[in-house]
Amino acid sequence: MPKREMSKEEYAEQQWAYVNVMMDPKDMQDRFENRVAKNPEEEEEEKQKLELLRLELIGLILEKFETCLTKRQKEVLELYLISKKQEHMGKILSITQEAVFSRLSLAFKRLRKACAKDIQIQNLLKEIKKT
Repeated sequence: MPKREMSKEEYAEQQWAYVNVMMDPKDMQDRFENRVAKNPEEEEEEKQKLELLRLELIGLILEKFETCLTKRQKEVLELYLISKKQEHMGKILSITQEAVFSRLSLAFKRLRKACAKDIQIQNLLKEIKKT
């Protein structure tokens, strides 16, 4: 039996039902209140605050990057961040693609673990989530 196309109304109703099932009533109330039209000045102020928090978070993560990773892990992660493929990264660093994959995995695990333990980073993430 072929699939039938949903109308926009049916799709919107389905999405609303999905959100209702998935969200806690308190979260739904917060979401509704946040959707109420805000003053454009308030919106701009919130955007600026969010951007400052994001920049501060990036700075803290870069500090962790410098302190918790080995030299080779930093090199691999830097190449990854400039969108190099693992095979290409291996050629640049004169290692195999498997070694690149391994170092990337370890680097992400270490960085994630270090950020999870850092109270400043966790507080910033909570503050970002609130806004």
